[in-house]
Amino acid sequence: IQDRNAKPIGSEISVEAEGQDLLINIPALGFRKSTSRISAFVCFGFLFCELFVLAVLVPALLAGKVGGQPAAGWLMVAVFTVVVVGMLLYRVNAAIQCGAVRVRPDSLSFREHALFGKQHQEWKREAIESVRVEVEEYRTSESISFEHFISVKPVSESERQWFSHLAKDDLEWMVASIQKHLD
Repeated sequence: IQDRNAKPIGSEISVEAEGQDLLINIPALGFRKSTSRISAFVCFGFLFCELFVLAVLVPALLAGKVGGQPAAGWLMVAVFTVVVVGMLLYRVNAAIQCGAVRVRPDSLSFREHALFGKQHQEWKREAIESVRVEVEEYRTSESISFEHFISVKPVSESERQWFSHLAKDDLEWMVASIQKHLD
């Protein structure tokens, strides 16, 4: 984790001074910036297969022209459709996540909007122990991945992982801006 005092190249996050307040706006990333090329390829592949399943298998099941148990065909349609819908909801959620951070003379507040709801939390300035970028490691048998997020450590509060959908350099710049304004 680095101290980053300059805005990262290509970042759409804006920092505005409003009197004594500091407002950091985090716009939605959209589908292109929130989805890697590999993820987009996989999503389009699943969508193509889903269209094939809906256009070929469902009419065949309805007409009774499928050899074997029709229940197995309907189970395959249902499972595949649930997977595709879940994958699409995940991608839409990643594309529309947005939020804001407001630093006031007496408080700090975070607001994050996503497909499944809003999160908002406000802390009194004297209760804040630290604001920093943290990382969580995820291991599988084949790879290791890292998720970066902003953590606010106030006295006797539960911890939440804020803005984990953003790039590490954006998070570092946001935290540097927040700390500078808090100091």
